[in-house]
Amino acid sequence: MRYWPGSNKPASFSSNDGCYFFNDKFGRNCTIHKNSSY
Repeated sequence: MRYWPGSNKPASFSSNDGCYFFNDKFGRNCTIHKNSSY
């Protein structure tokens, strides 16, 4: 399970485009590619 830095909200993986989708601690929608350091 991956989490946005500084938040306890989990990220969900989408195999369609290889990205993690999640909300950061400010409630913004964010994406980080699965090969990211996160």
